[in-house]
Amino acid sequence: MLNAAIASFSTAVAEVTDGILIVAGGGGTGNSNNRASGGGGAGGFRLLPLSMVRTTTYTITVGAGGAAVNSDSTQGNNGSNSSITGGSLSAYSASGGGGSGSNSAGGTGGSSLGKNGGSGGGGVSSRLGGSGNTGGYSTVEGFNGGAGNATGDTSGGGGGATAVGGGGVANGNAGAGGAGSDLASAWGIATSTGQLSGGKRYYAGGGGGGGIYAGVNGAGGLGGGGSASDGTANTGGGAGANHTTDATGKSGGSGIVIIRFSDSQAAAASTTGSPTLVTTGGYRYYTWTGSGSITF
Repeated sequence: MLNAAIASFSTAVAEVTDGILIVAGGGGTGNSNNRASGGGGAGGFRLLPLSMVRTTTYTITVGAGGAAVNSDSTQGNNGSNSSITGGSLSAYSASGGGGSGSNSAGGTGGSSLGKNGGSGGGGVSSRLGGSGNTGGYSTVEGFNGGAGNATGDTSGGGGGATAVGGGGVANGNAGAGGAGSDLASAWGIATSTGQLSGGKRYYAGGGGGGGIYAGVNGAGGLGGGGSASDGTANTGGGAGANHTTDATGKSGGSGIVIIRFSDSQAAAASTTGSPTLVTTGGYRYYTWTGSGSITF
C-alpha cells in the first residue's frame, strides 16, 4: 500500500522541464515636433529554465507592441508585458520596451520585480535615452536607449536585448537600434524551424532613431524596426523612427512566448490560444503569438 501511494503521488507532481522564451512588446515612436523621434526600445527578453507541474494550468500572456503616437511633442508608447503564470511561476515575466523620446528623454523600459525591465527608447536632440535594466539585475531583459545629439538634431536608437542603442552623431547619422538576441544560436536550433523561419531568428531588437540634419535615419537592431518602420511582429522589436518630414509615429512589434521540452515527455494535455507546435531535434516547441494557456 505504501509503495502504491508513493507511485500515485509521484505521478501527480511529475514535472515537465526544459526552457521558455518570454518576449514583451516593443516600444512605439511618436511625433517630436520638428525634431526627429528616437527609436523605440525592444521588449524585455528572457530565456529561462522551466519546471511545470502536470495537471496544472498555466496562463500565457503575450504583450502588444506600443501603439504609434501622431500628436506633436509626444513620447512613444511603451510596449506591454508578456508572462506565464500558474503554480509557482508568478515571477516568469518580461517587461515592455520603452517608447521613443519626443522633446524629452526616451521612455524607460517597464518595471519588472522592482527593476527596470525592457529596453529604453532613444532620446532626441540633447536628450538622453531611456533606461533598460538597472545594475545587478540577475536576468538582463534589455539595455538603455541611445542619446540624441543637439548638433543637427539626430536621435538615438532604442536599446535591444543584447546591446545599448547607438547615440546620434553631430551633423551626421542617427543612432542605430541595439541588437536583438539570436534564439537559434541560444537553443541550437535550425533557423528554418517553426518561429525561427521568415526573419524570426532575432528577437527584441531596438528601433533605429531618426535624423534631421542630413535626413539619415538609424538602422534597426537585429529584430527591430528600421527607418520609419513598425517593429517586427512576434519578436518584441522596437519601432524605427524617421526625420520630421514624415512625422507619423510607428508601432512596436508584439511579443511572443515559446515553451520547449524534450519529446521524450508526453505532449500537453490541452492548450488554448492556438499555439503552433513544432517537434524537431528531440524537442517540442509550443509557440504563442497571442494569449492562451497550457495544461500538461
